[in-house]
Amino acid sequence: MVTIIGSGEVIRGAISYNENKVKEGDAVLLAAVKYPKDADKLSFKDKLNLLQLQADLRPSGDHQCVHISVNFDPSDNLSNEQLLEIGQRYMEGIGFGDQPYLVYSHTDAAHPHLHIVSTPITSHGDLIRLHNLGKTASSAIREKLEIDFSLVRAKGRNSVDRRELKPADLNKAQYGKRQTKAEISNIVRGVFHHFKFTSLAEFNAALNVFEVIADTGSSGMRMQEKGGLIYYMLDPAGNK
Repeated sequence: MVTIIGSGEVIRGAISYNENKVKEGDAVLLAAVKYPKDADKLSFKDKLNLLQLQADLRPSGDHQCVHISVNFDPSDNLSNEQLLEIGQRYMEGIGFGDQPYLVYSHTDAAHPHLHIVSTPITSHGDLIRLHNLGKTASSAIREKLEIDFSLVRAKGRNSVDRRELKPADLNKAQYGKRQTKAEISNIVRGVFHHFKFTSLAEFNAALNVFEVIADTGSSGMRMQEKGGLIYYMLDPAGNK
């Protein structure tokens, strides 16, 4: 079992990512914990507003959103009920048991995994510190869950399973369809999570391994002036 704790400022983006996966048939919302209504009764606005209103109790915070992935080995055969129990026990173990959060089960990769969206801002406006959380509380509860559910253990393996990232599949993506954006998005997010780089060239060196490239656009274009990037898939010959 491998866990990745990400944080940022935009709760809407994290929920949108998971809700789009639900619409595409690649994810299921298992639970909305600490919400006033059952998960299947919530609109997108309901899901967003509760987390956003709580995060806004501390508007000066840099990290209003926590987006966690809990990844299992392909041989871990778990029901939705077990996945939800693991997700809830994990959140309690890292100190988020009293926080509202959404638990999604994803089936868009070779291994089963959960995505959990929450906020580190408590109902009293306090901040749950995320620094070293992965090395302390997360590591402890992960090892306990591995034992309790007879999961393939992460200890002694790389903290990131290479199955989580794979080259873009041009045939599956069907250029111009939404799947293209999903393929590229998964790779870019993965590279940001798992690689370190100090320049665009180093960033592209990592992206190219997965058949994606980032482009700043032509000289003089607005995108380049504003520091923007556009991402392309690459064919086996390296063409966009």
